[in-house]
Amino acid sequence: MLSLWRRHLADCKPGQKKGRAHTGCNCPVWCDGEVDGVRVRKSLDTRDWQRAGRKLSQIEDPSYGLRPCGHPGCNEMVASGRCARHTREIPRAIAAYHDAHQDAAESTKRSRRRTLRNFEEFITARGLKAVDEIELEHLNAFRTTRPISARTWVKELEHVRHFFRFCVQNDWILKSYADLVPMPRNLQVADREPYTPNEVARIIAACNQIGRGAYERLRARAMILLLRYTALRIGDVAMMERSRIQGGRFSSGQRRMENKCDCPFTPTYRPHWPCFPFPAARMARTAPICFGAATGRDDH
Repeated sequence: MLSLWRRHLADCKPGQKKGRAHTGCNCPVWCDGEVDGVRVRKSLDTRDWQRAGRKLSQIEDPSYGLRPCGHPGCNEMVASGRCARHTREIPRAIAAYHDAHQDAAESTKRSRRRTLRNFEEFITARGLKAVDEIELEHLNAFRTTRPISARTWVKELEHVRHFFRFCVQNDWILKSYADLVPMPRNLQVADREPYTPNEVARIIAACNQIGRGAYERLRARAMILLLRYTALRIGDVAMMERSRIQGGRFSSGQRRMENKCDCPFTPTYRPHWPCFPFPAARMARTAPICFGAATGRDDH
């Protein structure tokens, strides 16, 4: 048990005369006694007797002034809020989210990093430090700071919702306020304008300015013209196999879906095809891929 006393200064005449029994002065307050069999004799860093009494209670009972963690079912005592196991600082939570989703496509990871980087900057600018401090009003305000279209906001909101569901799964928050943010509806499909003849000419001319050699420039020109005159998908052009070209026609489609189409080379493009070189001089003329040295695959 501990007891309070004042350590009287040299100019405190009553204290020098009466000793520890005198507490009516303004001398520093100390405590003396034993806690769990250990002698404790220390200053309480105050001259206020009431404040010293509260500090004395904290020394005798470590749980004095504490309350249970705000997470249901957790009995750990904290000064306020949630214990360290049931909350995370915002930068740590975002880093953990990225680490847990390394198997996503590179484009998806890049989009998530961009969205959550902007979200972190917005939240920390408002003085919030932990994910459990984020409320619905903060998420609604985040939308007003993003100068993006409604269609782009749909994708960013999906990333934010996915992040908050991850936080719920890890018991860092009780519920995801992101699910309450309204999703834009009745979005109009943006009109897709075709390239103008001038833009097409500029794209083809740009092929002569890329790469490190004539082969790379010729390859770029052949791919652009093939996309221009056949409307094939980029994946079909990039992984085009020579075995699929027969008599000026190209067989395209997903093999596993058995959805194939027969695409003829137009008269405009056909003269460019025989001029296209093989990937490298050391490659055999039986290289399976037209626009690269890679081997073919069955699921493209």
